[in-house]
Amino acid sequence: MKDVIKMQFSPKIAKEIGVEEAIMYANIEYWCTRNKANNKHYYDDMYWTYNSMKAFIELFTFWSEKQIRRILNKLEKKGYIKTGNYNNVKYDRTKWYTCICPNGQMEMSKRENGKDQMGEPIPNSKPNDKPNYNIKEKNIKKEKEIEIIENKEVEIIDDIKKLKNKIPPSIEDLKMYCNEMGYTLYEVNNFHDYYSSNGWFVGKNKMKDWQAAIRGWISRSKKQNFSLDTAMKYKMHQEKQEYFKQKKEKEDKELAEMKRQMGITN
Repeated sequence: MKDVIKMQFSPKIAKEIGVEEAIMYANIEYWCTRNKANNKHYYDDMYWTYNSMKAFIELFTFWSEKQIRRILNKLEKKGYIKTGNYNNVKYDRTKWYTCICPNGQMEMSKRENGKDQMGEPIPNSKPNDKPNYNIKEKNIKKEKEIEIIENKEVEIIDDIKKLKNKIPPSIEDLKMYCNEMGYTLYEVNNFHDYYSSNGWFVGKNKMKDWQAAIRGWISRSKKQNFSLDTAMKYKMHQEKQEYFKQKKEKEDKELAEMKRQMGITN
């Protein structure tokens, strides 16, 4: 029968915390094991899987959202699973899960209960499925990068102090200062182009302090609504909306294919 779905789960876990929890645990365990075999989604010394609440509801149609949340919360509270967030962008709330096996090892569940992962987290501009590097080496590399950045910041601050009274400032000087102040490159270029064209005069007087001048320029630009910050935020909002739209379309296609393979009809 097409409307029959086979479920595989551990009788031991079912006896300890319940059949529903054992079914959900087997699903999460399967995907963690599969990711381990493929050497992907390895974070904090564990292999993880992810799923959105919408996907759980679509796949486990015999449970309500309230039941699924209760089952997941119970598994986490009893120490069978652990949750995390390893998404590439802050506004992506897709939840990640890993198994904390009571017997100290992760056994492969059968395919019948290994439903496809849905609710794929939003990727960044680089592929997410690259081979994992040694964790210790990555930590050492990060520490070195942080040290280099900190040393660079000290050098920049010292250079900025030396360049304070240099008129006219170079475009590099302007960028360096504006980077420290959090100004946009759009404003830097506008400022440099304008004062280069008038010989670096402020009104009828020769400019004496270009740092004070650019602060005034930025302040006036914000009041006149010319700051790029607003435009960038609007653009980011549009990109975010478009990405969630594309993500939903992808999830719907994957879910439809999963239902077709499982013989589930609406």
